[in-house]
Amino acid sequence: MQSGSTAYAFPDLDENTKATTFYTTGTTGKPKGVYFSHRQLMLHTLGVSIVSGCYHTIGRFRSNDVYMPLTPMFHVHAWGFPYVATLLGAKQVYPGRYEPERLLKLIEKEGVTYSHCVPTILQMLLNCPTINQVDLSNWKVTIGGARLPKGLARTAKDLGIEIHAGYGMSETCPVISTAIEAHSRVCVPFARSTDTSAPTI
Repeated sequence: MQSGSTAYAFPDLDENTKATTFYTTGTTGKPKGVYFSHRQLMLHTLGVSIVSGCYHTIGRFRSNDVYMPLTPMFHVHAWGFPYVATLLGAKQVYPGRYEPERLLKLIEKEGVTYSHCVPTILQMLLNCPTINQVDLSNWKVTIGGARLPKGLARTAKDLGIEIHAGYGMSETCPVISTAIEAHSRVCVPFARSTDTSAPTI
């Protein structure tokens, strides 16, 4: 790195040029490779930044947050949040192996305030014997990849964790919708739902 240049002249690419490729296990169909264009990644990053940062809501993600993804980078690029964190200039902590005690120590040591994961990862952390030794009152967690069970949400809230759920698919880059209030209806980016039959968190 020391011998490398401090500047890089990015080529002038068409916005629809393929930027990244990853593979999905085929939860909603056959396993397949999926690619995102530069345009998709940029629009997704801007959309998630607006929804998670502009509203006075649960799960706010802003430039003064300390971000630690608990969703692997290979899982739809950690749901696109590393791009959002980079856009915001937020401090980023990448944990390596998902070992419960190590993760809890990192949350405490680095002052982590925002993460996202699937329910099984959160369950693993909440079952860790050292969980009560860590102050989690400043930690916001977005759950996706599976339904957030009410019992798991209650346990997390009892520990002071600010928890909410979102939904997405690999093919959509991936965030489609997210809860924006503790007891609100599901909200799609840029438009608050008025459907009274929508599920609540």
